Amino acid sequence: MILNGRDKGVNTHVKAKTRSSRAGLQFPVDRVHRLLRKGYYANFGKQTVAVESLQRLRLGRMRFAEQDIFRERHTVLLDSANPYICGPVELIKRLHAILGCTKDDTEDCRFNCADDLRFPTLSISFPGFQTSMNQHEYFMTPTDGESTRCRSIFLPLNNEKIWLFGVSFLKKFCTTFNEQLNAVSFSRIPC
Repeated sequence: MILNGRDKGVNTHVKAKTRSSRAGLQFPVDRVHRLLRKGYYANFGKQTVAVESLQRLRLGRMRFAEQDIFRERHTVLLDSANPYICGPVELIKRLHAILGCTKDDTEDCRFNCADDLRFPTLSISFPGFQTSMNQHEYFMTPTDGESTRCRSIFLPLNNEKIWLFGVSFLKKFCTTFNEQLNAVSFSRIPC
């Protein structure tokens, strides 16, 4: 209530916070989701790739140790809650064979971290965009400090044309929303 001047006893109106601002976000969540559903673009650096939504991309080619793992188009789902890169069973078996890993009881591909291992770079191509991962990015080191067995981030997925790229891939990028262009973009870190 204002108790001074002409407005004595008049209630003031305080603008209600939106759900997005209450959550501490810098952009309107509903607007972003609506734009993504309509099929706007994800921008990788300076190159733009059309996507159906933020979570779905087309993967064109994957090369490892100068060998093509595949060349045909596959769908990639991005999952920030998953630490792994999951793919078709046969292609993951081919990757593990190139790496020369040993399987344990849980069917995980493991290596001795104490060995001085030198693995090739994995190159991943999307239409209009290419990135790569070195050996430190596609292995998980043990967190207990005692184990010397490193683990591959590649896990089989029971689907022939879908890949699931988790945090191990996404940690190289940050996402931004450009309101003028109505576009969600991936930018290389630092953003």
